[in-house]
Amino acid sequence: MKKTWLSFVFIFFGATFTAFSQDSVQRKKEYLKEILDINIDQRFRANTRRVSVEDSTWMDWLKRTGELPPDFSKMRSIPNLPEPLIEYRDGNKVPITTVNQWKKKREWIKAQYQHWVSGHAPGAPGNVEANVLTDEVQENGTRVQMIELRFGPGHKAKMTVELIIPPGSEEKPVFMTQWNHRDWAQLAVKRGYIGCVYAAADLKDDTDPYMFIYPDYDFSGLMRRAFGASRVVDYLLTRREVNKDQIAITGHSRNGKQSLWAAAFDERISAVVSSSSSTGGDMPWRYGDPQFASETLDYVMAWNAHWFHPRLRFFSGREDKLPVDQNLLGALIAPRPLLYHYSIVERGLNSWSNEQNYYSVKKVYDFLGVPDHVGVLTRMGPHAVAARDVEQTIDFLDIQFGRSDQKWSNELYYPYDYKKWESSHPDYKEKAKEIVPVKLKNNYRSTTAFQEDKEKIIDNLNWILGDEPAGVRAVNVGSWQPANRDWINLINPIPQVKGAKEIYLGPYSAVGDHVSAVLYCPVDSSSGEIKTGTNGRLPVVIYSHQYAHSSGFVKGHDKGGRLATRDLFESLVKRGFAVMAIDMYGFGTRIWEAKNFDLRYPQWSKMGKFVRDIRSSMDAIDELEYLDNNQIYLLGNTIGGAVSIMAAALDDRVAGVATVAAFSPWRASDSQFESLRNYSHIHGFIPRIGYFVDEPTSVPVDFGEIIAAYAPKPMLLIAPELDRHTDIPALKEMMGSVNKVYSLYDREDNIRVIYQAGEINRMSRDMYETVGDFFLKLSESGDSLSRIGKTETNRGWEILFNGENPASKWRSVKNAKFPSKGWKVVDGNLVITSGGKGGDIITREKYSDFELVFDYKLSDSANTGVKYLVNTLQDSKGRRVLNGPEFQLIDDYKHESVIDNRSPETSTGSLYLLYAPVGKQLNGPGEWNSVRIIVRGNHVEHWLNGKKIVDYNRGSSDFRKRVSETKFKEFKDYGEAESGHILLQDHKDQAYFRNIKIRRF
Repeated sequence: MKKTWLSFVFIFFGATFTAFSQDSVQRKKEYLKEILDINIDQRFRANTRRVSVEDSTWMDWLKRTGELPPDFSKMRSIPNLPEPLIEYRDGNKVPITTVNQWKKKREWIKAQYQHWVSGHAPGAPGNVEANVLTDEVQENGTRVQMIELRFGPGHKAKMTVELIIPPGSEEKPVFMTQWNHRDWAQLAVKRGYIGCVYAAADLKDDTDPYMFIYPDYDFSGLMRRAFGASRVVDYLLTRREVNKDQIAITGHSRNGKQSLWAAAFDERISAVVSSSSSTGGDMPWRYGDPQFASETLDYVMAWNAHWFHPRLRFFSGREDKLPVDQNLLGALIAPRPLLYHYSIVERGLNSWSNEQNYYSVKKVYDFLGVPDHVGVLTRMGPHAVAARDVEQTIDFLDIQFGRSDQKWSNELYYPYDYKKWESSHPDYKEKAKEIVPVKLKNNYRSTTAFQEDKEKIIDNLNWILGDEPAGVRAVNVGSWQPANRDWINLINPIPQVKGAKEIYLGPYSAVGDHVSAVLYCPVDSSSGEIKTGTNGRLPVVIYSHQYAHSSGFVKGHDKGGRLATRDLFESLVKRGFAVMAIDMYGFGTRIWEAKNFDLRYPQWSKMGKFVRDIRSSMDAIDELEYLDNNQIYLLGNTIGGAVSIMAAALDDRVAGVATVAAFSPWRASDSQFESLRNYSHIHGFIPRIGYFVDEPTSVPVDFGEIIAAYAPKPMLLIAPELDRHTDIPALKEMMGSVNKVYSLYDREDNIRVIYQAGEINRMSRDMYETVGDFFLKLSESGDSLSRIGKTETNRGWEILFNGENPASKWRSVKNAKFPSKGWKVVDGNLVITSGGKGGDIITREKYSDFELVFDYKLSDSANTGVKYLVNTLQDSKGRRVLNGPEFQLIDDYKHESVIDNRSPETSTGSLYLLYAPVGKQLNGPGEWNSVRIIVRGNHVEHWLNGKKIVDYNRGSSDFRKRVSETKFKEFKDYGEAESGHILLQDHKDQAYFRNIKIRRF
């Protein structure tokens, strides 16, 4: 029989399983070598069983059978969940529209699942015999029977069953569960169900000998238990007390897996409740690889090789090639009632993955006209369940069996739907058509030419991230001690890092917008005090985790199953770095916070929020005196890497970036590497790029451009060559253009990509060392290109000029270079020389909400000014000029235009031509004056020598009226830009500037 079934599968796959060419055989051998390197070695514990009737271990099976992996090059890649209502004909997708088509698809799913995942079970033996071992009726009328079933060849197979039958002569529904869940059955009995407890669990397992009784069948351990459950159903159907249409099966963890399998292959089972069944149960294999920080395929099979068919292990690292997944298994149960029950913060699963599984299965229930027959019960807490949880599962069964008129309600946490988002944002589609994509040129003539593209890159990046709501910085970060920790960390404990002092920042003195962070600082082993550098401060690494929805940053993934985050942080701490970590928005402790994001912030994106939280973390570092805000480094794993890259491009405070498996180029997005859809449709992190999924080359910006915008600062990208989520050839091509941008700055050594051979999308332990050494080299080098200023700078400020090298922050308005004449550094002052013809200079970066401070002094009768929010404006005649509001600087005492207060609106401190200063105290020519310019949204303040002298609101009716009465009326929206450059004017008069710095709000 086994050979017959295998023949069926061979025929079903057609050419895939015909005789292979020598090249194909060689490829398979190479695949096997990679798999052996990738997979965790098999582990052994008390409940470990044989993987087959002939083999103790997976390696034994491999050696005995000589079986090779399939030729993956000839298998279809399905990176996300396989669609249940799609079939393939001649390589083309064909929608399933009839029940007959679905029935055919069901048989295909069963065949595939048995071949790759579960193995094949025998058919019903037809000879089940029952022997009642004990039979007792309790005082309350409840009957308890212990029964031994015998069946199969020579009646050698057995199954022990305990039936708990409530009083009453009517037919009753059945609550089937495994031996270690008898207390669940007790609750069901009180609700009127027959409790049926059967011996297919680790506590008592009658099914393991089935492999010897049925040696011609390759059914795995869980499939044997499912087969045993079906034999219990054989018997139940003979009992007069049983309602044959209301037999439910339920189980937890591995027993939740077997319950799903039993119902999928036995349609007599009327309903299923699968509790926390995770990988191989309610969580898809595809959404359980290392980037999801759950139980991976190789991890589950290392510890429990006997649960699944040995063939499944071939797909570790290539889950996208597996023809079936757990959503298709769940679909086999339709239209019978099915409830998925799990905790959203369990470490062994990924709650987002589970919910996507539900959405996919529900498509079949919708198709069959019974959408209410499938549900989700989410809970809080660890893996174990409580009575309150079990009671709710029985509520579901009562509703489905017509025993209750309640309505079932699903508590879902990731309800994002791209089509709904698109329909609620109709204006963006037209705007998307207007966006001109920025693409790196193969050869820029100079940094000036690239600078023009850089500004467009930042603009396009900001557009796809959405419109961030206005806000303010956090204050008093870390001042509340001892801190009150989030109770969810009792479920997923914060890592205890050897050699580090743990500082919890929150909740009353949290980071950014009430975001709790954990800071690990190296300590002196003898004193226990924080061990700072020679400058009294610590360099900091901000860590952004992978797609770890259930656990956030606290767990990570390690090939050996250890606590990866703990060990990663330890490797950084021992190198002298502080490590700051937060759960990203929608992950770990912050799942609830993100649930209604699109309703609360309809114009923004989750990726924009991710980036904001990183920038807020940097704000916090500015506030903490023992941290060095000149040495802020970002480290990101998978999605956290993408976040780190974007944050670095948008915030000049980042001194260096390292990422692992961070991205696949968007413009190379296709059916195998769905990099665009993952961000827009699947995860909903950046919905606006969804407009470009059909024309990926038109996406406004790609990671190549974003990285180039960070140039020439240091960045390390580690790209595992076997990462199924990354198009490695496309990445290599993209990085060629990026390297050329770094070459413009003569800093080719500051961009490094390591294509890690033989690795999948996970941060391995050797990568810890690579990343740590990278950051350590930057920290020790003192490279000015990786800093924002001197170590002595005031905290929280970005230094625009500190006595040297103005070209690092300023450029000519004419090109990307600093003027070669007209401007010079004299005794630590930035000086405009009289008649030097250097022209105006502007900052290389743009700024929105900010505080700008500087000192200045003028020569006799000098005239200059400082403009802010400067952008290219077009006048009514089509001429384009750089312009923005101006803080006027002029010799009020001697310049003929303002002497004797002739023109207050053009005197020192005025908003030039618009608002006169009030109450200023001005030092004369040759003396230093101090200036502050504060911009918060539309509100602007001018300060001079410690006194506010101008206060106005951009865009107000008064402001616009005043503009209309000046030469600025020629420019549309003058002074109303959201962000812009800072500009220092050259009016050919000598002027001095020093201590120029800015901080963003």
